Parts: sequence; C-alpha cells; structure tokens
Amino acid sequence: MSRKEIVDFIHNLEQKYPVDTWRVADVDVWPILKIQTFFFWFERNEQEKRNSPKKEKQIKTSSIRALVSSFLAWITFLFVQAKRTKYVFSGAHSYRVNFSDMSMNRYFDPMMDYLESEYDASCLQFEQDSLRDLNYYKRDRIVPLRKLFPLANAWVKATTRGAVSKQFSSLNRFNDCLIEIEHELPTLSRQFVKKQVVYMTQTILVWAFVFDRIFKRTKPDYAFGLCYYTLQMLGMNLSARRNEVVSIDMQHGTQGDLHVAYAHFTKMPTHGFSILPKVFWCWDQPSANVIQSWTSKQLNHNVIVGGNPWINFLADQHEVPIIRTSKKIILYTLQPVEPMLDDYILEAIKKTVSSYEWWIRLHPRQLKEKDRLIGILKKSGIERAVNIDDACQLPLPTILQHSAVHLSKFSGSIIEAGLLGVNNIVIDEIGVAAFKHELSNGSAVAYLEKDADGLIALITKLANMKGRGMENIKFADILRANFIA
Repeated sequence: MSRKEIVDFIHNLEQKYPVDTWRVADVDVWPILKIQTFFFWFERNEQEKRNSPKKEKQIKTSSIRALVSSFLAWITFLFVQAKRTKYVFSGAHSYRVNFSDMSMNRYFDPMMDYLESEYDASCLQFEQDSLRDLNYYKRDRIVPLRKLFPLANAWVKATTRGAVSKQFSSLNRFNDCLIEIEHELPTLSRQFVKKQVVYMTQTILVWAFVFDRIFKRTKPDYAFGLCYYTLQMLGMNLSARRNEVVSIDMQHGTQGDLHVAYAHFTKMPTHGFSILPKVFWCWDQPSANVIQSWTSKQLNHNVIVGGNPWINFLADQHEVPIIRTSKKIILYTLQPVEPMLDDYILEAIKKTVSSYEWWIRLHPRQLKEKDRLIGILKKSGIERAVNIDDACQLPLPTILQHSAVHLSKFSGSIIEAGLLGVNNIVIDEIGVAAFKHELSNGSAVAYLEKDADGLIALITKLANMKGRGMENIKFADILRANFIA
C-alpha cells in the first residue's frame, strides 16, 4: 500500500464502523486506533525496507528504585516547584535547540518569555523527557515530567485492576474492525493491534492522572502541548477537559491531507473527542485549512492561525549565528524514510561540489543515525562535500535564510522555508499531496523524475530566483487576542 492508500483505508474504516461510540472510561478510542494503525504500518514498512526486525514495545513493571525516585519527584513538585500558573507548556526534548549555548524549546520559550515580560504571567514547562546534562534556558520554570509517571502508573493499575481491558469487549464492532485491519494489513495482527491500543489507553489514563494532579495544584487556564498524539499529550488533553483547562496543540511540522492525526475526522461524538486538543495552533492558513475541513462541522475543537514562534523569535534577535561560505548553500532536510539518500541525490551532490555547498539536516528521529548517513556519503566519496554538523545544530530558520534552495520529501521545513521566502523543491509524491498550496503559489516546485541532471538544472534556475515569501503572523498578536484574559 502507498501512504495515500493506507490513509484512504483508515478513512473508510471510520465511515464503516461506529467509531464515535468507542469509549473506555472517558477515553475516546478511535483517535488512538486511527493514528496508531497508520504508525504501526509505517514502522513495519520502513523496517522491511531496511531488512531489520521490528522491536516490539516491552511493557515493563516499575522497579522499587523507580517508584522511590518517582515518590521523591512528586514531593519535589508538590512542595517546591508547584505554583499558581496561568500557562502550562509541555514538549519533548526533540523540540529543543542549542541557542547562545543554552537549550531552548524553540516554540515555547519565546511564548513564555513574552507572557512573562509583557503580562507578568506565571509559566511552567513540563519537560516530557528526563533532564540531561545541559545548560537549560530558564531552568527554574522547567519541571521534569517523566519521573512522575511510575508512582502514578502503580496507583492507577492497583485501583483499576484490569477494568480498562475488560471494557474493550463491549465496544460495538471493535473486533470486526481489528479483523479488517489484519486482513488488509497482514503484518498487523488483530492481537498485536488490540494489545497495543489497550496498553495505550491505560497509559493515557495514567498520564491524565498525572496532569489531574498538576492542574489541581497549578490551576492553569491554558495548557500548550507539542505533538498532541503522543501518550503524554493525549493524557494532558483528557485531563484538561476534565479540569476545564483549554488545551492547545502547537504545530510542529507537516499537517497535510495525508497526516492521519490532523486530517479527516469526519465522525465524532457530540462532545468531540476527549483526548484531542481544544485548539489547534497552526503556523499558516494552508495548514489550518486541513483541520478546519472537519472542525468547522462541530463545536468542540477549533483552529487558530498563530504563526511560528521560533521564526518570530529569531527575527527579533540582534545576535544570531553567522554562516560564512563562499558557495551557495543547498539545504536538504531529511525524513525518517528509506532510502535515507536516493542515488540521484548522491549523484547530484557529486556533480555540483564545485558550485554549491550541500547541507543535510537529519530529522529529529534520525539524529542517532548520523554515522549511517556519513557512511552513505563516504561510499560515494562525497563526505567532505556535505555539511551535516552545522545543518543539524544551527537554528533551521537561520540556515534557511542563508540557503539558495531547500529540498525535502515532505518535511514541515517546506512551510518554514516558504514563510522565509526560500525556494523549495518537493521531491516526493507525499510532499506534493501535502503542500498543494505552496506548489500553487510558487513557493515550492515539484520534481519527481529522480534524475540528477534534471534536479541540478532546477536547482540552478531556482538558486538565481528570488523566493516568494508568505505572511508570517506574529505569535504575540495571537496570544494577546486569544489567551490574555
């Protein structure tokens, strides 16, 4: 199946089954099954391309040491870190960048700085990953979230005693849906999918338990999250609904028609989906249009076009990294798909080493594969012609502003390049489907021929053309208009 075919298949499941009635405790199950069916398929598909075995997720029982550490983390939070906070933020380490020798959340730190400086508002950021040995920007407003989980997990398991798993048997035609998934996607057995969805539902309830205590202690009005479809953020959204807190998902990348987490929710309960955010914050109108195509038909979820805070932040800085090079930069932002580098891309790099400086930026989920990328470049004899370190470490908007052309298959960087007036080349059919607006307004050009000489000719043409910049909305204006009481 192609990506479009799998998305269409999942959409047809939504039409065929009573997915709007599938509820376990207060968790609406369909968004979990919808999103995870796609990611299960995607992961298996990419593993097969790489000929490497799929590593199944192991559900581990918390150790005594983890429980003690978690107990101490709760004590620290409740009696030291917790305070009345109007704005709560939560994001993973992957959204951090190194800026001025400090680790910043590129979307949330600019927003928190604005709220604190302009409105004297109190903000807390719940870091989804364990804190590392880094110089964190404004460390005093960061609360490590992960260590709160083990004790909460033990408590919820002890008090529910398998009740969650039992409720799945009463969901109308749920098992029929699993059978159809297994029939159409043989690598996804009904037993595997059900086990994972049950586990995820249980885990969402644990994270909701965690955020229930956080919200009761901090009493926020708004909770901003990144990548709403992680288990932590689904739990936060559920808790926000329980506690009458407005949950907001900040756009972090592509949100096109082929992204199952953002497109085609056409059948939903009258109350909306309990684990989806109340508000979707989008960088631009084309991204918002995908979500508005279904939110416009109900009253429980809505969309705001709020701009990209990181681009706004860097535009206001007097001191930003300086990039010096004697050649024009061609930036290629990768996606975690196979092959990592197509043969025609390698050939194009080899043929243009005297004309351009190629920068290749790994996707956040690929950062541990840097050595594999270097190995691929070495095999073609061009490892010294490509800059990987700066491409992965410097702020993306800064690199884009110094780039002549940006290439990608379907990275959200295409939107950011468009906002900054940098010409894009979209080199994958998924990207063509996802970035129709950018292709129609001229900020991006599609190239699907997989021919090095043709690609070089297009790069040469675009490198000498001024890009079409799109409107970059100021996030401060949107915060002021919508989130300042």
